[in-house]
Amino acid sequence: RRRVGPHICFSGLGSTCCPGWMVSPGSGQCTLPLCSFGCGSGFCIAPNLCSCPDGEQGITCPEPAGSCGEYGCDLSCNHGGCQEVARVCPLGFSMQETANGIRCADIDECLSAACEGLCVNTEGGFVCECGPGMQ
Repeated sequence: RRRVGPHICFSGLGSTCCPGWMVSPGSGQCTLPLCSFGCGSGFCIAPNLCSCPDGEQGITCPEPAGSCGEYGCDLSCNHGGCQEVARVCPLGFSMQETANGIRCADIDECLSAACEGLCVNTEGGFVCECGPGMQ
C-alpha cells in the first residue's frame, strides 16, 4: 500500500515513514514525530526535538524539581519516557553508599529488639527464639 502525505521515504519495496516519523492514528499519514529520549514534562514536536513547559526546545526536557527523599533520585524509564523516582530500600534494610553506588543492607534489629530469649536477625526482620529449657 502506498503512503501519501509528508515525511514519506520510497524504496524499491514501496514507501514507508521516514526515520523519526510514524503514522498518526487519526490521519494515517506520517506526521507523528518520534523522540528517542522521551520528552519528560514536554512533548515531541519533531524527530528528537521536544517542546518544554519553560518554552525551551531540546532533545529532551528536564523534569520539574521533585521531592525524592534523603537518598536522591533514580530515573525510571519505559515507553521512551523517563521520570525521576525516589530511591528507597525495603522495610528492614538501610541504604548505604559504596564505591559502586548505593546498596540496601539488612538492618540488625537484634541490636535494639526486646527479646526475652535469643534474638535471631533475619533478612529484613528478626525472630525471638526461646533458649534451652524455655518455651
